[in-house]
This record gives sequence, C-alpha cells and structure tokens, in this order.
Amino acid sequence: MSRIVQRFRMRIALTMIAAAAIAVLAAPAAWATPVPTPPGASPSAGAPTQMRMSGTGSGQGVTGFIADAGNSFDPVTEGYPTGNPTTGFSPKNEGFAGVIFGTATDGSNTQLRLYCFDINTDTYPGINYILGSWNASNVPNVNYVAQVLNNYFPQTNEPAALTDPNQKAAAVQAAIWFFSDRYVLNTSDPLHDVVSGIVAAVIAMGPAAPPDPPSVKITPDTLSGTGSILGPFTVTASGPATAASVTAIGADMFRDAGATDQIPTGTTVPSGTQIWLKQTGQSAALLQATAKATVPQNNVYLYDGTNGVPDAQRLILAQDATLTTTVNAKALFTQTGSLIVQKTITGPAAGKQGAVTINVRCGGILVGDPFDIPAGSTGTTSKTYDNIPVGTSCTVTEIHDGQTSTVTVWFAPATAAVTVAVARSMSR
Repeated sequence: MSRIVQRFRMRIALTMIAAAAIAVLAAPAAWATPVPTPPGASPSAGAPTQMRMSGTGSGQGVTGFIADAGNSFDPVTEGYPTGNPTTGFSPKNEGFAGVIFGTATDGSNTQLRLYCFDINTDTYPGINYILGSWNASNVPNVNYVAQVLNNYFPQTNEPAALTDPNQKAAAVQAAIWFFSDRYVLNTSDPLHDVVSGIVAAVIAMGPAAPPDPPSVKITPDTLSGTGSILGPFTVTASGPATAASVTAIGADMFRDAGATDQIPTGTTVPSGTQIWLKQTGQSAALLQATAKATVPQNNVYLYDGTNGVPDAQRLILAQDATLTTTVNAKALFTQTGSLIVQKTITGPAAGKQGAVTINVRCGGILVGDPFDIPAGSTGTTSKTYDNIPVGTSCTVTEIHDGQTSTVTVWFAPATAAVTVAVARSMSR
C-alpha cells in the first residue's frame, strides 16, 4: 500500500481579552488546583477527606518495561510495541496490577472500584483522597485512559478472551499504564497480546470526553472580575440529594448581588440556590457544596495531603459510585483574560489523519480539559480557555499531531507560548 503524505499547515491563533471587556463569561474553564500539598498540610482545596484507599480487588502481577524519562516515545502515535524494547526503556515488574478499593469516609462504607494511572507513585490502605479533576491529576493521555475504562472490565466483560477476573483486571490496568506511564508488558507475559489488542482498539476509538460531574455541582466553576462581589454561582443537587451544605473559604456568602442577605457557613440550601461571594481580603475564594452525590465513572481521586507523606498515587474511578461529595467553584477577584486556541487542517490528505490532542499550560499548570480534535476533521476548530489571570504565561503544545501509519503530518513548530494580556492577539 502506498504511503499517503499529508501536507497541512497548523495555525494557532491566541487571543487574549481583558476581563473588563467581557460582559458575560458563558462557559468558564475549570481551574487547576496543584496536588499534592506538603506533608502534614490540610487538603489543598480545603475539602474534607472523601475516600480512603482500603485494599485491592481483582488483579495479579505483571512483568514489563517502562520508558525512560528522556525517551520521546508517544503511546498514541506509535502504538504498542510488537517486541520487547531494547533502548529507551528500563525493566519494571509490578507485583500487583488490578482493581483498587476505596471506602467512603461519610459513614456509609460505600466501596469504590478504581484503577491506578500513576505507576511510579505508591498508595496503601489508609491514604486519604478527595475528588479531583483530570487537569489537577497532571497525568498525560487521561482521555485515552478513560476510553479504556469505558469499554473494559469492570464496566463491561471485555476482554472476553480472558475468563479469570484477576487476568481481566490486570490486563486493563496494564493498558491504562501504557497510556499514562508508557509501560509495556514483556512479550513473555501471558497478558501481552491481550493488552496490545486493547491498546490498538482504544487508539482506533480516539480519546474519550471528560466525565460528567457529580450529581451535586456548582455552575459556573469559575467566575472572575475586578469588584469585591462575584456571582451568581448556582448550586444544583440531584439524584440521592435535593439540597447541599455550602461553605466559602476566603469570602462571605450571600443570597443577593447587593450582599445584604448573608448565608452562614454550613447552611443547607435547596437545589437551584444562587450564591454571591463577597471578598474578605484574598484575591481568590472557594465556594464548596457538599451532598450525597453520584460520582460518574472516569472522575479522579487525588491525595488530600493529610497523611504526612509528600505524594500518593492518583486513582481513577472504574464504575459510578454514590457517596458524600464536596465540589468546588472558584471566585477570582482579579483581572483575567481568555485564551483561544485555533487549529486549521488543510492539504491534499486533510481528513485522513488521526486524532489530534492539544494541551494548554498557564503558569506551569494544565488548564482545562485537553483540546481533542477527532480523527478525520478538516477546516478550523477552536477551544476557549477562560479566567486566566492577566500576566500569566501560557504554553500551547500539540501532544498528538494526527500522524498515522499511512499519513505523515508536516506542520509548523507544535508549541507556542504567549503571555495573557489586555486586548492583544497572536497568530502563527
């Protein structure tokens, strides 16, 4: 089969708009909270521990190799190696690969089933966790990890070729580690071929969409402005709960825009309640809502910093769970802007390329969810990242360029950096 060479040009248009020039922020992006917190510190988001690692379920040991730090190997574009890697990888055998159990700390003893997507960090029974986000996990290819979970054990009976639950769980975990940590099974490992098949199928499917938020939520998740009062935030609770307990950190809560009807900390409010936050001296504040909520599969749990260790393994939910959950929204009492990332695909082979993924980092932190462009797309698509403080340096990086075994992608340099400023734009 002849090789198709795709020639398309990449254009990234970055437009920064001062917050003062934005009348309505229709869909603010989620704001990343760095994790973990220093040893012995309270949770970085101020939320109580929601889940505690309590043991392991189905699974078994695996043998393999992990990519070295300086290795440029990309799981999505290069796929699963057919043989054992000889350079750029180091041997790494894992005593357990499989389902991890977590127990809710709300008194219900609800058991959660999770997988690790952070092979080089440890966890153990007793480590405390709070609900996090894909962004805050700071793990690459989490959208492909989610696609594994959408289609394989325990969400489905796949891989059906394996009948032992321990093997199924270990194979799924090994496929997750391939995307998150560039971990490859030894060809002598009995699960090698099954895992290779899972990976190929998932790459063909493309990246999964971010998970739905818990059934308790605050919208928008970020508001910014130059005044001392920001709002409204709307608290919504559904499913197991019709109300939520609300708390603010760094601000006072009110039922009105004039900040005359104060809401005491810990008040339980009905679903649909609107809340305004009044600044109490800090440049940022946090609004929290706590309720019994359903947390959909593919949400992540992150170490809450309360066990006296510097870090703990990031975990991703393998099946929906119902437990007392705290969600956050952020108020930024500062001037902010918006970053618009635009991608244009043209050329004779446009539409034959694979999926494209673009990441945005501002101030060194991943911002929002990945900008995923499905395989076969043509023309121009864009994604807007809101509520970025003016003066923040942002880097836009195309981590997957759509190259496949039959399509070679030629493009301009795939990284662009810019500082968010007032009424300024840049295109390349």
